[in-house]
Amino acid sequence: MSMPPKHAPDASAWQLPRGGIDRPAGDAALGKRISWFLLAFLLSAGAGVALVHFDPLLIVGFVLGSLAVLTILARPFWGLLFYTCLFLIRPAELYPALAPLHLERVVGIVSLGAMFLAQHRRDGKILIDGSRQSMLLLLFVLAVILSIPFSYWRTAAVDGFVEVTKIVIFYFLVVQLIDTRARLKAFVILLSLLILYIGGSAFVSYQQGTTFYAQGIDRAIGQTSAAGDPNQLGTTVAAAIPLFVLLALQRPLGWMRALFAGGTVLLVATLAITGSRASLLGFLGGLGFLWWISKRRLLVGFMAVLLLAAGFMLLPDQYQTRYSSITEDELDASSQGRIDAWKKGVQMVLDRPLFGVGITNFGTAHAIAYSPESRPSYLQAHSLYVQVAAELGLIGAAIFFAFMFEFLRLNRSLAGKLAATAGRWRFEHAILQALFAGFIVLLITGVFGHSLLRRTWYIYAAIGASILRLYADHGGIERRLGPADPATPRAE
Repeated sequence: MSMPPKHAPDASAWQLPRGGIDRPAGDAALGKRISWFLLAFLLSAGAGVALVHFDPLLIVGFVLGSLAVLTILARPFWGLLFYTCLFLIRPAELYPALAPLHLERVVGIVSLGAMFLAQHRRDGKILIDGSRQSMLLLLFVLAVILSIPFSYWRTAAVDGFVEVTKIVIFYFLVVQLIDTRARLKAFVILLSLLILYIGGSAFVSYQQGTTFYAQGIDRAIGQTSAAGDPNQLGTTVAAAIPLFVLLALQRPLGWMRALFAGGTVLLVATLAITGSRASLLGFLGGLGFLWWISKRRLLVGFMAVLLLAAGFMLLPDQYQTRYSSITEDELDASSQGRIDAWKKGVQMVLDRPLFGVGITNFGTAHAIAYSPESRPSYLQAHSLYVQVAAELGLIGAAIFFAFMFEFLRLNRSLAGKLAATAGRWRFEHAILQALFAGFIVLLITGVFGHSLLRRTWYIYAAIGASILRLYADHGGIERRLGPADPATPRAE
């Protein structure tokens, strides 16, 4: 009988003694099981207590928010996508129980921090976009800050500054996190779908009887402050329609072209039932630009006129009367109120030419100092051009309009360069054209609406800056390697 090797382990060492107690390895396993049991018990008990004292929706929001934060720290671009959804959908307004979580603020700050951490790990330093457009936006923030000490209601001015800060965070997240063409496409598609949701939900609510009665007609409104009044909703969808039209013509998008084509029809229908004359004028201005850049102007113009005429005839009488009043010489009460507000705004500029009456303070200043004490009026400026000068003074107005002019200049310059690339940048070129048409919509509607804090301005400007950055990065590679070098990557 052969003896086992001396180095062979004793099999009995791996067995539990019969009727005995576990060895140390068994003690560790038992301790781990007990720890997991205690953790599960504590979590269950904590969840039970939370369900008794807090709204279940708040708990769900906290859990999802925590998971979102962990995801954002690992992938900052996902933070931009989350923030975009919160920025436009505003779930805390739909479900007030979520308001204490301040999801938009938390996700925005975490996304910004994650972006800077990723930059520091990759480059060893934190980088901020230094383009003229971005620097003008930061100067605009400084103008907003300077208006606060001179405002009529400083608390409201501080709240306005917080809104501007959110906008600026979103702007830089877009500019710096959209660093590939795939990310650009993903972001643009997400943004379009969110706007489609805003317009579509307003259309459905209108059909269900949720309307805003004003100026003698029933008018569609959005579900949140992103489109909280008919004019705001109308401008939101009117500025997005050119984007939907051009995306519907993009062959690489495949089946999504049908979605954008149908979305165009839905947004036009939503625009019609807002009863917003300013939005209609802006919409026509945006269509005019699309007609101008089309290759078949005669055919496109004929079809557009035919469709607009048919659509107008299909409108109920109340909307036909509302839109027909655009051509009337006699001013209605709404138009007369706007003119009165413009006059008061000019007086505000004359009284406080440097820093204005304070961001978001036009209505307060109007009531306190520019209307009779017996009948104070909180009427807003109802014009972007009056609002900016009155609230921020001539300094702030100069900076804001310089920012807008820089966007338009970069847009036209870059669109010309992309058009000369034999179709390699076809998608980006179409987006630039849509952004320019959207800006035309905003510039026209801005004559009749106080849209300084409308987020569309800054989102469109950020997308334009990100396209410029993508093209510059690609051009830098070509110059470094040489156009004839076979290693030069294509911009497909």
